[in-house]
Amino acid sequence: MKKRNLLFYLPLILIIIVIPLLVIGKEYDTGLSDKAWYSMNRHSFDFFLFWKSRAIVQTGAIILLLLPYGSYINQKHRTIISTAKKNLSIIICTGIYLLGIVISSILSENTQIAFWGGYEQFEGAYVLTGYLLLFCYSFTIFYHDFSVRIFYTIILTAAGMMALLGVFQFLNMDFFRSLPGTAMIKSLEPALKNIELGFNFGAGRVYLTLYNPNYTGSYTALMLPVVVSGIFFWNRIWGKITASLIAVGLIVSLIGSESVTGYVSILFSFVLFVILNMPVIKNHKKEALILLGSAVFTAALFVIAKPDIAMYAYHKIFQTPENHDTVQKFETSGDKLFVYSQNKRLEIKGNTGTPDSVFEKFVFSEQIYTDAEDQQYKGIHVLAPDGHSWDFIFEEGEYKFLTVYGKHDEVKDISSAGFEKYQHFGSRRGFIWSRTIPLIPKYLWRGAGPDHFMFAFPNNDYVGMENNDYRGQVLTKPHNMYMQIAVQTGFISLLAFLCLYFIYFIRSILLYYRVKNYGSCEFAGLGIFLGTFGYMAAGLANDSTVTVAPIFWVLFGLGIAVNHKVKKQSKNQCENQ
Repeated sequence: MKKRNLLFYLPLILIIIVIPLLVIGKEYDTGLSDKAWYSMNRHSFDFFLFWKSRAIVQTGAIILLLLPYGSYINQKHRTIISTAKKNLSIIICTGIYLLGIVISSILSENTQIAFWGGYEQFEGAYVLTGYLLLFCYSFTIFYHDFSVRIFYTIILTAAGMMALLGVFQFLNMDFFRSLPGTAMIKSLEPALKNIELGFNFGAGRVYLTLYNPNYTGSYTALMLPVVVSGIFFWNRIWGKITASLIAVGLIVSLIGSESVTGYVSILFSFVLFVILNMPVIKNHKKEALILLGSAVFTAALFVIAKPDIAMYAYHKIFQTPENHDTVQKFETSGDKLFVYSQNKRLEIKGNTGTPDSVFEKFVFSEQIYTDAEDQQYKGIHVLAPDGHSWDFIFEEGEYKFLTVYGKHDEVKDISSAGFEKYQHFGSRRGFIWSRTIPLIPKYLWRGAGPDHFMFAFPNNDYVGMENNDYRGQVLTKPHNMYMQIAVQTGFISLLAFLCLYFIYFIRSILLYYRVKNYGSCEFAGLGIFLGTFGYMAAGLANDSTVTVAPIFWVLFGLGIAVNHKVKKQSKNQCENQ
């Protein structure tokens, strides 16, 4: 590898090592204070996402400078042009996805949020475009010239720091709760100077630098297979020991995160690994039994050491209790207000008949309410037998919801699909998905806009939100990466993304199923493939986030480049780089 070409690894170092470590506070305008389902406060604080998003955009700018330079110094390969021609289907899918991002952003409700990102996400159009630049950069620049040794050095450095941080968090020694950690968080935001920081997760819960323990699952599913493949890459014993310790640290972090999605995703990757290596396993039965025994032993050790988490995971997936919501919906007609329960309706005000026995335990009480603007209104408080309650005010001849923020909102019928009796499935994902599925046909050709899930999703579903313990919260993501893409940048863009990965998936299956003797490129390529597959599996229950997604897009692009090396070059040529 020529020294001048080391410059091309700068974006990889920034994305994989540096940017994930940014945990710095930022006060910002949410742009949501005019929404009935959000508070009157215009400003909020972010600690994990804002500066990562800005750094990703800046890295995208660096890539735009490096791409033409890379084309110039690699003229013998005509890197960018020739690689694009050889991978025309990939370029077309990427272009369609990009088009969906741009159109959805331009036509969005709030273009500032759409382009720059917003509340609890900061994954706007500029960041999404940055992902695609990282992807194209990774597979074009390194298509002909790739150092496996530098790649593993970057991966192990990044994963090693995360694993160390995770182990300390698991042992109740969270760096960010320490004086140096809080000083780092407050370093660039004067408004935080005299504010005592609070943490949403208890001591011992692992979240790394990723905002939410769920994303520790996505990160581990993505990185662990690559780190494990590094064990086989290094010839020296210290390299194997280092990679092994990092792998153990990531597993400890995953256990501490309690991310069921992470466990399941890694299981999927392991099954895929076994399928791909069936020809090798047949000839190495002893080694295969040792590997299988190690996996079973690790799983058994986990169940013994953390039986509560194991049972939690089992119940979360296989034993979701049915929901028995007392209130199904409210309805208004002129100056009348109706409540529905067990498919029966009661007129709350002006009812002249005898209430059905279904409503005997309901409590309806007239109230005088003061809203967020200090205006007083007559209204009704509804208390259901299950303890859930709602407030209504009478304004301009009709009843309206009075939100927990003292704002008025209309009573509307909310569409839903599926999970009718299992809205608590997957930590209440059933509820979110049941309200998201009806949105998808609406956004067939273009989406609501990046970071616009919160505008598209019925956050004004006050009955559903109350019944599922989301009262006063704002749902900014569907906890499903594929639904997230479909709603925010359009179903067509989702198809483009799926086609993009499907091409890589099929090529990788056909390539690695035939591999019998592994060299450094084969180890790297298989590790990347299993890691990205694990990330895609995690996407069934987790979202795209600036904390993990850029690493995925880099590895995705590198996976295509390494597959080319495995297919076209001999093992020695790859190992000697």
